[in-house]
Amino acid sequence: MAVAAVLVGGCTGARKDPTKYGDTTRRNFIEGCVDQGRDAGLDGAAQVCRCAYSRIVDEVSFAQFKKDNDALEKDPGPLPVRYRRIIDRCAEGQAEPG
Repeated sequence: MAVAAVLVGGCTGARKDPTKYGDTTRRNFIEGCVDQGRDAGLDGAAQVCRCAYSRIVDEVSFAQFKKDNDALEKDPGPLPVRYRRIIDRCAEGQAEPG
């Protein structure tokens, strides 16, 4: 799914580099996710992205999230399975939006 690029798209660029989950991380993630989702033709991208962020916060430590994001920034590639599963669950409506 093209939305898989949301992790790197949501947290990289000229934005301030967050050190924990919070407003900045949420805003960056959701903005990048929605942009990627819309580009991929995902219906309800904003809802899926809010859901995915909420689930990521609950299921993935910030240290792991940052490590994964940094790795994707250095070497873009497929999104780790943990994030694909979260996004897929949200897209399928199996998880409550955050």
